[in-house]
Amino acid sequence: MNLAILYHEKKDFQKALDCLDKAGKINDQGNRLHFIKANVLTSQKKYSKAREEYKQRNLLIPELRESLIADLYKADPYFISSHLLLLSTYMEQNWSGLVAKEEKILLGKYPNNPLPYYLLGKYCMLTKQAKRAEKYFSKAIKNDSRLVSIHQPLGDVYYMQIENPKIDQKMKKNYLKKAINAYELYLKKYNTDTTAHFKLALFYEKIEDSKQAIKHYQTVLNSSPNEYIVLNQLAWYYADEAIDLDKALTYAQKAAELKPDNGEILDTLGWVHYK
Repeated sequence: MNLAILYHEKKDFQKALDCLDKAGKINDQGNRLHFIKANVLTSQKKYSKAREEYKQRNLLIPELRESLIADLYKADPYFISSHLLLLSTYMEQNWSGLVAKEEKILLGKYPNNPLPYYLLGKYCMLTKQAKRAEKYFSKAIKNDSRLVSIHQPLGDVYYMQIENPKIDQKMKKNYLKKAINAYELYLKKYNTDTTAHFKLALFYEKIEDSKQAIKHYQTVLNSSPNEYIVLNQLAWYYADEAIDLDKALTYAQKAAELKPDNGEILDTLGWVHYK
């Protein structure tokens, strides 16, 4: 695949595509192959085909698999594609010095393009640079408000900072509220994402908002009725707050059937019987 990147650098796009096709036939190269191919096709201004490559493996974020691709690349498709490929390669190898070099080039020429900021945010998340990731994701959203799904990793970055031992309780609470707000914004558009609902329920638990926690746990359960962790959490809430003891017992019993050796689930079942 590195050979394909070299051909792309030389603007020999067909040879780059040929290399990628051969690599794909040898074995499944995963997301990286589709990402490189999408950028080669973008350099050729074949945006519809590029979108198909992004769709192959749910690459990047939903909006970048839609019509927004053409907008992000239209200023100079080859330049942006070339440096995004280099940036992604250096990020994959964790070559921080070269990542910084590509960051300077891309953001220097196109400071209002959200795509480099998004990729840099992802890189900073992986390397646990939470404050920098927060900065990049926030800038990507500021540059293009259509990128609603970036609110999800932004929420994760806010939550990461709660674990920082150097910040006080007031700051931790503030970051938690920011994480909740980010996830709420994300779910306004992507309401079927049960993983996001589950995380949001956990966030609400942290601020002791049981009403909202129950709401999001219930959303997960409606979609995935055998999620034993969610069954257990709801059983506890419904019993502890005397919301619906019959439903609490149903949930607790089902969780125990799914995980009969789980001590926490058995404790919940005992608590429900006691109530």
